[in-house]
Amino acid sequence: MSGGGRAQTPSRRGGGTGGELPLVSCLIATFNFAPYLARSIESVLDQDYPSDRIEIIVVDDGSQDETAAVAARFGNRITYIRKRNGGVRTTMNRALSEARGELIAYHSGDDIWLPGKVAAQVALLRSAPEVGLVYSDLRLIDRDERTLHDSFWAAAGIAPARGSVLGRLLAANFISGGTIMARAAMRERFWPIPEHAPWEDWWTAIRVAQVADVDYVERPLTGYRHHGQNMNLGADAARLLGLIEAELPLRRWLLGELEDNGRATAHEWLAAHSRWVGDVNRVATARALDAACLLAVSDAQRARAAAAARRAGEHLACGALDAAAREAVRARALDPFAGDPQLALAAVADALERLEQRAPERAASFVTLAYAEELIACPELLAAYGRVFSGADDAALLVLVGADQLERLSAVVMSLELHSQRSAAIVAEPFAPGGRGELLARVALSVDAVLSARPPLEPLQIRPHVDAQRVGTLRALAARRWERRSGSAEKRTVGAVAGVR
Repeated sequence: MSGGGRAQTPSRRGGGTGGELPLVSCLIATFNFAPYLARSIESVLDQDYPSDRIEIIVVDDGSQDETAAVAARFGNRITYIRKRNGGVRTTMNRALSEARGELIAYHSGDDIWLPGKVAAQVALLRSAPEVGLVYSDLRLIDRDERTLHDSFWAAAGIAPARGSVLGRLLAANFISGGTIMARAAMRERFWPIPEHAPWEDWWTAIRVAQVADVDYVERPLTGYRHHGQNMNLGADAARLLGLIEAELPLRRWLLGELEDNGRATAHEWLAAHSRWVGDVNRVATARALDAACLLAVSDAQRARAAAAARRAGEHLACGALDAAAREAVRARALDPFAGDPQLALAAVADALERLEQRAPERAASFVTLAYAEELIACPELLAAYGRVFSGADDAALLVLVGADQLERLSAVVMSLELHSQRSAAIVAEPFAPGGRGELLARVALSVDAVLSARPPLEPLQIRPHVDAQRVGTLRALAARRWERRSGSAEKRTVGAVAGVR
């Protein structure tokens, strides 16, 4: 049921504020917040942003108080929708289905937007096309809007993050829903919010962070009202345990199903897994249950876990530790108690530990660069390298790998039997679409030679280039390097899972 009608379609001009501005859809989820709802709506109407460029959609989750009457006061300045009670997930799904703006902002019927919120977040999104979502700090306020704490981040010990934040979101959420503004072009990624996602803010942030950067405005842009009925603010131990338990299905889904598109590191995958296991055990202990009771495993999950464990081993053989960690954690989340997933995860952790014990400046004294597409198209190039170098040599082959090439490269390495400790060290260095040039610039100073039939590319033009017929030249170049080092440093052996960072 809708009351008050839909606001008139806003004009396409920005009210004399510098040209056309994007339409912002403010989605207000409310349930029995009648004492605060009017102030929540007014704080949006009072923004220093053209009023005809903001649409306000209030979705009432079956309130039993005076919410409908409060909303009616605003007439056609808002769209008011009343639905049967179903919780915040269904409420936000309805609101998202109604939004027409180019930007979508989350709000709550008991909170307020502080002055300048919309303008600040819109400006940031307009200036940074790579950013898909913006959030901010919050000010803690009481029932009467008196300040309890100037910074929610400081009070809760939250360190904000920007850029590629997916890895951190795997472990826990740090983005508050009432501060989110996201591009509507990404709505199909996070809407509808699924049943296994109890919190709309965490789900939205994760789905955006899979494919785009995230940024924040450091100052508080939302007033977070503490009134005793908040979902998690000031929760006691029993309620906090319930919130943790409610998150377990989502966190298992993240670890077992999510594709990270190369945006999470091995350390981040392992940290998220460790936190999930700790919370599973915490809930199981509090409920006097065996952890297996919380983590049912189907036959399909067992099969997928076994396949993921195998892929983890293949990635590990190539030195692709981030991808290996992703697959090992996936296997463990799908089938937590099976032996193969546990062994795969242990192998990744061991490889990371060995990598971190090495000298930080170089993983090998002689590093040769190659391109995955060449090695896939011409395996003889990789075979020739393997005949020249072995695992006993202080050398590594650094392979630049696109997002869609890693599994095919792994298959080539396995077919040539170059995945054992006795084989030459082969290290996969993934890059995101369009990121090859940036990666080349980053690794150029660590490269001694290039294994390729291609003409040399900047910034590697001054490095020796060899093809399959002249790969033996690399041995002579490496020998001179080892001779120079022999008098001053102990020779280090590079294993097949070595990494170059």
